[in-house]
Amino acid sequence: MTKTPKTLIASLTGLMIEQIPTKIIDIHQSIDKGKPTRMVMSQSYLRTYFAERNLANDIITVEHKGNTHIIEGHAIIDMILQAPAHEQAQIANTIRKIEWTAPSAINGFIVHLANCYIETNF
Repeated sequence: MTKTPKTLIASLTGLMIEQIPTKIIDIHQSIDKGKPTRMVMSQSYLRTYFAERNLANDIITVEHKGNTHIIEGHAIIDMILQAPAHEQAQIANTIRKIEWTAPSAINGFIVHLANCYIETNF
């Protein structure tokens, strides 16, 4: 049996269904359906995350097809922040998982994204 958002919130909070504001339900439903609320949350998280980690000044070197490409961290960060909402959400989720399990591995993830960019575009 699937619970409606109001029933779920009522069971989690102990409130009567009539006491739950409709706006909470609207936000819950828009997040679940990947509406703009989710995009804003992902982009806000990513902006804050990158500002706190100071990854913009990193220089990344990528070897591809016999050529050496040099790309700055801020270029990768800018591309992430300009990516479509679903890609930002996936990147944000991946960063959260990395931060939870191995925070020092975030540099490797940024290098991975730089490699993907170079391999796709050159």
